[in-house]
Amino acid sequence: VAYLDQVEGKDNLTQWASAFAVPMNDTTGFGLNYQFAKETNMGQNANTSFKYHKVNLGLLRMLDPSFGVGLVWNDIGKSKAKKTGVGIGFQYVAKDIITLMADLTSDYREDISNNMAHKFGAQFKLMGDLFIRGGLFSDKRNKEKGTGYGVGWVVPKLVMEVGLKNTKPLTDPSSTLLSAENYKE
Repeated sequence: VAYLDQVEGKDNLTQWASAFAVPMNDTTGFGLNYQFAKETNMGQNANTSFKYHKVNLGLLRMLDPSFGVGLVWNDIGKSKAKKTGVGIGFQYVAKDIITLMADLTSDYREDISNNMAHKFGAQFKLMGDLFIRGGLFSDKRNKEKGTGYGVGWVVPKLVMEVGLKNTKPLTDPSSTLLSAENYKE
């Protein structure tokens, strides 16, 4: 079970989530993630708020003990615009200390060149059950890029994590003010 409260400018997202996973055989697992979310936008003229339920499906296949490939289908019920999509992820574990991860996602209902997102991350095991994490991302659909950092404590049947995400526009907003599309004489 997870709880998220995120504020970004005049937007607020509150979300509860839970995830379940089962092994299908020795090297393959299937997972399901359910989310209940409320989004609020505090606009200049009016406040808008809406709630939605979202289900994501995932499949993981370990190709060898240190390398795995996963597939995910986001928002199978299409409950929220711009949140649907499919993705593929790769994970490599070196000496049970360092984990390297890469993800590529896109909305299958749109042109891939306009909504591709990629994420890269690394996780380091410090001592026993304590981990530090860091990564970068670029997302054309949401027109943003950034970095993230975090620390996690992982024990059987319990995970506690704290993280920070730094997000910037994918393009410099000032550069678009005089672009050919926006500037006419």
